[in-house]
Amino acid sequence: MRSTFLFLYLLVGVFSIAQPEIVHTQSVPFKEYIPIAVLNSGEEYVLNGSTLSFFSNKGELQFSNVSLGDITSVDTFNPLKLLLLYEDFNTVLLLDNRLTEIQKIDFNAITPYRTISLASTASRNSFWYYNLENQKVELFDYRTNSTLAQTLPLQSPPLALDSDYNYCYVLTQDFILWYNYQGSLLKKIPNKDYNQIVAYNENIYISNGHEIATISENGLVTLALKIKDLLIKRFYLTNETLYIYDGEKLHQFQIKSE
Repeated sequence: MRSTFLFLYLLVGVFSIAQPEIVHTQSVPFKEYIPIAVLNSGEEYVLNGSTLSFFSNKGELQFSNVSLGDITSVDTFNPLKLLLLYEDFNTVLLLDNRLTEIQKIDFNAITPYRTISLASTASRNSFWYYNLENQKVELFDYRTNSTLAQTLPLQSPPLALDSDYNYCYVLTQDFILWYNYQGSLLKKIPNKDYNQIVAYNENIYISNGHEIATISENGLVTLALKIKDLLIKRFYLTNETLYIYDGEKLHQFQIKSE
């Protein structure tokens, strides 16, 4: 089964000073699978419980680890090293672009003990995660099983986390926190009711389920983009196209900056 959604990384410059015009182009039923990612070539990732599927013009590939159960999250920031989090088993798997397992990181067997959640890819051989044991966000080197950096303890558990090669962005109930690769806090922005965060090209975008906003260089939330009568469970942008998944359909909008 092929889906027709496109994965989007959020495009810098889409939200200009003027409110952009958005035009609905199509809605695609999407009930059994959750849209995860699509490459520029149109190759697609979708998730169904414990199974990650990859669709291309060569056919379909699947990955599932029955012993670990359902996949909590999939990070496709680096398509050559997909990051799968199994939160119930405190484990991360790394897959190559053919969905072949290349490394398993079982935190139950690593000292000091960590209970992790919200994992996200970082640079080289590392990724960020939230450690419930010390309430810190940590940068972990999976080749040496060592902590490269860590933040100060968070005042409240994170709702969401995303990262890129240089920064880690953490969304808590009260704040949006912006860290560098050393775990130093660069920005701390009040958060009212946002619960989703997506990073692209050192910019961050947030949603509260009803609108999407971006954060300017001075740290202020700007230009909320409201989508009338549409629940935003997941959202992405690419090539001036906005995609919103509401749990049943993937809605596509064309962005036209004024």
